[in-house]
Amino acid sequence: LLGVGIAGAQLLPTAELLRQSQRSAGVDFDFAMNFSYAPARTFNLLMPNFFGNPGDGNYVTKGKGAFFEDAVYVGLIPLLAALAAVLAWGWWKARRVNRPASFAHVPFWFIITLVGFVFALGSHSPIFPFLYRNVPTFDLFQAPVRWHVWTVTGLSLLAGAGVGAWGKGYWLLFATRLATAACIGATLLAALAPRFLPPEISKLEALQAIIPAVMVLGVFGAAAGLLTLRQPESPDSRWRVWWNGAVLLVVAADLVYAAHGLNPTTSGDFYAPLAQGKPALTRGYWLQSAEDQAKFETFLPFHDYRVAEDQRTAYRASWLPNLNALDGLALLNNFDPLLIEGYKRYIEMIEANPDQRDALLRAAGVDAVREAESWRTLAGAARAYIVPGLCGDDVVNCPNLIGDAALVTAI
Repeated sequence: LLGVGIAGAQLLPTAELLRQSQRSAGVDFDFAMNFSYAPARTFNLLMPNFFGNPGDGNYVTKGKGAFFEDAVYVGLIPLLAALAAVLAWGWWKARRVNRPASFAHVPFWFIITLVGFVFALGSHSPIFPFLYRNVPTFDLFQAPVRWHVWTVTGLSLLAGAGVGAWGKGYWLLFATRLATAACIGATLLAALAPRFLPPEISKLEALQAIIPAVMVLGVFGAAAGLLTLRQPESPDSRWRVWWNGAVLLVVAADLVYAAHGLNPTTSGDFYAPLAQGKPALTRGYWLQSAEDQAKFETFLPFHDYRVAEDQRTAYRASWLPNLNALDGLALLNNFDPLLIEGYKRYIEMIEANPDQRDALLRAAGVDAVREAESWRTLAGAARAYIVPGLCGDDVVNCPNLIGDAALVTAI
């Protein structure tokens, strides 16, 4: 109940906005399935940079997805601990052995993890399409991959229980020695592979991302193995605190490596109002093509987060939505995912009618439009009152003509 109450601060205003937004009747299937989790991405559970890292500029799926949408990495040791929690709970359950109190909720978090993973598959599984067609609210949003918030939460809680099952049995130590040797071998093979592969293969972009990913997996896998082999025999051992510290250090190093470059920073003066170079406009408008070009190709490409920082001054001065707010400049654009239906239809009309675009923009109080890489001034812009529909002289038999040529001509 507390969780529902806290979530209500987000859900109730969202529900109110949804009823008035362009998604009030749902979204089409292709839009809803955008950013579905491809099964091949499961490699990211073991290797966060298996497909490259935009922080290093080598994310291989250029223009086909956002790195953060698919990020599910919780660390190698936490992942192994989560798996150990599920296996240990099943072993104790099958043998009717009393299990530690910390394992009481393992089935719940395992179900949460499994459901989150299956939902995140989106169009790659028949389940989410079924939910889209038959269960309310599943047709209102895009990106099934965001259900991985359940997966990551479940794995984290399972890992917390799983560390309690970290033992030193004979077969565990036997398997750990083999796995540690395999990790060391994989690291060496990955490091030496470029020397023996044909040049045309070793230079493949995908391979250049996979090789370091395998090397890092081998390093942290070997570290996990060594920690298992060196685990103190007794919980009361004076070395236990040092061993615990070593585990935390390895996990922290693993997660710091995985997050390297993914959260670029800048100085505080980036947000200070610009004294010069502001375009002379009362209200501007970015054409969709110009905005997409500036955002996703010029300044904020999905595959390389370094671009914006390398062009920091030009990016700040671009007045992309919503950088314009830092300088008190008004734009007709709105980058929110949920838009009031009437506003959305008007913007679509502006984009779909280039011959009448200037008239539509002037009616919305716009006096400058961003096309390609420059602003173009519009003359005669003034505020206007937009009625639901215009019909010319035929008022009696007139339907709602929003978007029709009659409205354009009248304006």
